[in-house]
Amino acid sequence: IAAAADAFQKRDGARLARHVEPTKSHRLGQYVEYWALRINLDDQPAAAVRGFLERFEGTYNADRLRSEWLRSLGKRGQWETFQTEYAAYTGKDPEIVCYGILSQHRLGETANLDAFRHIWREPRELAEGCATLADQLARDGRLAVDVVWERARSLSENGFTFSLKRTLTLLPPKEAVSAALVEQILANPQRAFEPNGVNLTTRGGRELYAMALGRVARRDPHQAAKLFSPAVQARFPEAERAYAFAQFALHGARNHSPESVNWYAQTGKAILSEEQLAWKVRSALRAQNWPEVDRTVEAMGPTQKEDPTWTYWRARALRQMDQVEVADQLFGKIAGQHNFYGNLAAEEIGATIMIPSPTPQISPQELAFLS
Repeated sequence: IAAAADAFQKRDGARLARHVEPTKSHRLGQYVEYWALRINLDDQPAAAVRGFLERFEGTYNADRLRSEWLRSLGKRGQWETFQTEYAAYTGKDPEIVCYGILSQHRLGETANLDAFRHIWREPRELAEGCATLADQLARDGRLAVDVVWERARSLSENGFTFSLKRTLTLLPPKEAVSAALVEQILANPQRAFEPNGVNLTTRGGRELYAMALGRVARRDPHQAAKLFSPAVQARFPEAERAYAFAQFALHGARNHSPESVNWYAQTGKAILSEEQLAWKVRSALRAQNWPEVDRTVEAMGPTQKEDPTWTYWRARALRQMDQVEVADQLFGKIAGQHNFYGNLAAEEIGATIMIPSPTPQISPQELAFLS
């Protein structure tokens, strides 16, 4: 077993293969079989992989191998085999989910994009399978301009410049922005504010201007707000103008600037990212603006709203607004959780804070079995 593990780590497939038969009767023998299949997975016969999955169905190694095989099949475009195996997949790996959607498209089926929309909105690099799916959707004209800019904004806010540049290449030809100009603005935001910096009559030009404002705001939100003069604001549609103010508000809130409350007020009904909403709540808390705390938490998506942090602070806001019964219901919702805000909520409603039971110790018999 140890020799097989060493061969796997050293990517020595020939030496690893020699250890499969001698270890089959050992309780760890399935690991050796897994390693032998995994080391050259792209070249393994489908029957060999399926045989392992059937014999060890429900085990950790089978789940891992199925995930790796699906990723391999998707990367190589073996869509019929992929769909057969994907039916048994219960995981949520973003890349495999993307390959699942791509397989439907390539086989002429109607693809449900709901899962991809969630992945697309995450401010992080796309896995290879998801990037391939995004390219396909762009070629098919199924990535709206607003959707591309929504992701670009989120990536810019979170500093994912490589993924940002790749995302902007997915814009339709008529909406495309200069890659060279994007590079210049990322290197020096002041480039956007020069007389011939960006064309504010185009959506792309205004988005790059707002992006540059956001990068200035990281260092000095007040300076960024000055650059967004009334004359410049007049050239922005309401929704894009609101996004620019959201940049000042976000970075102002991070710097505990009292002005962030006023900047957030000027975002109107703009769709804010999870990061922006979180800082909007914190800004309202510092100003003790309880109605704004309530409204902002209510505007969060389901997952973010369920976080005990925001459940607690919304309950506090409602109590300050004399909505005690509703507040106590929210406190009760998280009071039993073993975390900081769960304990605070328990104190608010007079509930007993329960200490978790100690973890059972491993018995000598269990240790002997594992040795």
